Amino acid sequence: MEASPPKAVPPSKKNLENYAVSYMGAYLNTVKKERPDHVPALARNQFYEIEVCLLPNNCIALLFERADKQQVQVSERKWDHVESKVMSGVMHMVPIFPHEGVTVAEAIAKGKKDAVRDIRALEESSIGKAVTQLEKILEDMTSVEKGNKALLDASEQELAKLRPIKEAILSSGP
Repeated sequence: MEASPPKAVPPSKKNLENYAVSYMGAYLNTVKKERPDHVPALARNQFYEIEVCLLPNNCIALLFERADKQQVQVSERKWDHVESKVMSGVMHMVPIFPHEGVTVAEAIAKGKKDAVRDIRALEESSIGKAVTQLEKILEDMTSVEKGNKALLDASEQELAKLRPIKEAILSSGP
């Protein structure tokens, strides 16, 4: 008679609360340290209610929703709960797989890594580049003096600069 493998012991609620708080802190500190031109949405929109969902397959999902103050709630959930939250527009989701640890040190490492990834994704996206170009155009337009005869020519040049932005936004997807 073969013995069945031992069932994994889920992490305690306190460990999961500490993980969520440490993840968020590491994420925010990394964004602050990097000082990107375009701040990721998770760092821009403070505060969050963080729902830590312990799933039946020992995966964990951190769900971030805007709130007036930071709160952490830990509960055992089924996948359909997480799916419905994601479909209803949860601000951010962090998956944690069974092979990943849930210590504070691992939360800090994951928070830093995710922040750097999000910053790089914004900097390299066509939308991010379009926003940067739009900011330059607005600066140029505000420096043009009113009543200047060359105003019409300058405006037409600035509008020509907007065409690539329009194309980038149209090609960026939904």
